[in-house]
Amino acid sequence: MQDESSVRAHRSGIGERGPYGHMQFVTAKWFALTGGLIFTGLVIMSIISIVGRKLFSAPVPVYVEVLQMFAAFVSAAFFAYCHLMRGDIKVISVRPKLAARTLDFKGAQNEAQTLLRHK
Repeated sequence: MQDESSVRAHRSGIGERGPYGHMQFVTAKWFALTGGLIFTGLVIMSIISIVGRKLFSAPVPVYVEVLQMFAAFVSAAFFAYCHLMRGDIKVISVRPKLAARTLDFKGAQNEAQTLLRHK
């Protein structure tokens, strides 16, 4: 039976990254943990702003801008850890697999819905 450290090293891909693999993994893990704490803080700030707006008519000023800036930075903090854990998000595009005629029909359908909606 394999010990836990060898299973974890194989799963995360650390063993194939050379002598700096462990350092990369620890750094990426700390970035991800810090990102999670910041995301938690953003959720708490959003709840305080919503409750303040509804109960006291006093939302947190410029919280939307702060939320957008930090969310963009923090979501990037998770990428390295996810990559080391082989948990990348795979996006499969459907568009190249559809026939040109199907795409034309879908485009026409969307245009018709847009025109009918704005009348």
